[in-house]
Amino acid sequence: MIAEAAPATPQLTAAERANERSVLAAILLDSMIWCLYMTVGLIGGSLTIIAEAVRGGLLILIESYALVVLRRVHRRDTAGLDFGTGKLEQFCNMLIAGGMIGGALWIAHGAAGLIVAGHSEATPLGLALGACLCAFNNLCNYVAWDGVRRAARDSPSVIMQAQVRIRLTKLLSSLAVQVSITAAALATDPVVVAWADALGALVVTAVIMVTAIRLLRAGLPDLLDRSVDETTRDAVLRTLEAHRADFAALQRIRSRRSGSVVFVEVTAGFDPALPLAEVDARIARMRADLAAAIAGADVTILASAHPSGDPGRSGGGG
Repeated sequence: MIAEAAPATPQLTAAERANERSVLAAILLDSMIWCLYMTVGLIGGSLTIIAEAVRGGLLILIESYALVVLRRVHRRDTAGLDFGTGKLEQFCNMLIAGGMIGGALWIAHGAAGLIVAGHSEATPLGLALGACLCAFNNLCNYVAWDGVRRAARDSPSVIMQAQVRIRLTKLLSSLAVQVSITAAALATDPVVVAWADALGALVVTAVIMVTAIRLLRAGLPDLLDRSVDETTRDAVLRTLEAHRADFAALQRIRSRRSGSVVFVEVTAGFDPALPLAEVDARIARMRADLAAAIAGADVTILASAHPSGDPGRSGGGG
């Protein structure tokens, strides 16, 4: 009995390795900062610092999931996904957006309570430590954002593009927190301290919500199986019309978008008298022209026997 050879492990490209390393390094930096934020927030009592810790912890969990998905995509471990990895990547983005919205609502609720109360439980020492920690966090967030941005510069991955947006959001949020915590640490009036702490938390909430809404708007249509846009459909029809003499009938056109990839499936009828090599040559030309007309297209052309004569269409797009 001959033993079956184990499937070969796909070789990762330099770009794929750089993507994984950049995300992993950013997660490790976030984890270190999260520990410091939790310690300073619990000791000092600042709402903004605690909010940043809660938000950061949630994002670390979601980003860790994103890294797992990214590793599977790079290792081609997605055989069960008939239409590529776009849905998996968009689902990951939806999780990120959901977590951000939940964290934003929690922060906004705490900030409203702080404004109503008119005073903050934060101690002067806690605020001073928070201001120093924010400065260090700004540096770490910039390093993480720059690393992910460089790695994703030439990457079409939806996950990597989402990571760039998330990292930029974290950087902007940390800058807003730096301003509010520094103002609170320098103030002597408890009302000013409370308002500075609350306003910093609200700015963080606004930045998070804007980014989360953008992720939802980008990912939800694909998860709901949105058809391709009219421009893409027109490009498909124009290209097929240019090859009208190559087939006897156009029986079916199917198109859909999965992440950044457009899947086009065409079923065309050919004269049974044509040699198989000629049918293959015509299909190859059609596939090449469709791929050239539609950026990021994955084109499949199926052939079937069809008597020559009336070349009318009997299919439609979807």
